[in-house]
Amino acid sequence: DYAPIFKGNKRITVSGGGQWQEDMDIKFYFIVGTPPRDVLEMQQIWRPQSKSYTSIMNDDCFEPRSHKMLSSASAFKINTVVTGHGQQGEFIPRNHYIDVDNNPSNKNTWRVWTECAGNPVYPQGGTWIFDRANWCPGEAVPIYNHEITPYVTAGDSALVDINFSSYNPNGDASYSCAVHFFQYKEPNFELDAEVIDIISPSLKDQYSRLNPVCTNPIIKIRNSGTQELTALTIEYGVKGGTMQTQQWTGNLKFMQEEEVTLGEMINDGNQNTFE
Repeated sequence: DYAPIFKGNKRITVSGGGQWQEDMDIKFYFIVGTPPRDVLEMQQIWRPQSKSYTSIMNDDCFEPRSHKMLSSASAFKINTVVTGHGQQGEFIPRNHYIDVDNNPSNKNTWRVWTECAGNPVYPQGGTWIFDRANWCPGEAVPIYNHEITPYVTAGDSALVDINFSSYNPNGDASYSCAVHFFQYKEPNFELDAEVIDIISPSLKDQYSRLNPVCTNPIIKIRNSGTQELTALTIEYGVKGGTMQTQQWTGNLKFMQEEEVTLGEMINDGNQNTFE
């Protein structure tokens, strides 16, 4: 999705708080091959910033903005990264939504809340052990994707707004928001499936609480084609050993994901690598 802004020479900085007391780790994965769909344009709707709940609800910031749809685009998506802060914003779950053209049927709503029990930065003490509004100390913030293609028309403009469920905070409540808008060409595949991650066995830091394992692997699959994905044959095993087969059935629409737990591994490989 972000490929268009990584062309040419770029300068990258990390700022906005915390960089003088915490390690900041950034990785970029450049995947070779044909993407599920080509990006025509990526834009930032509002400048990423932290604002009070009252300012957001009064439209003093993150106010409704009109956005132009390219006439050559066939699909449109908004993704958001939102975290809550302050006694009322950080420790109380709220509903957050993206509104398109001020139409109730066009709202995409989700709960801004993360359970921190599985935080890979472990153990932690003090208040760090408590669940929070979409973040845990040291853990990645979830990204929410909203396919808004049914609500807009290529070549027209649409009014986009960001808001929260209405409440009356009796203490500090603020929210950090980053919102990006993507426009795409037609999807490149009718029938396509991919393994987008291996959760276990894995050496990745974010899965440290789930590893090491020697039994049932967990993978994440995605439907990258326009046809609904209903069945898969998954082959897996330890490199150099017996490859096992498992059938998966389900119903995934375009770009939907699912975690799949596989059967117990036969650990007879000679390279100590899962594939």
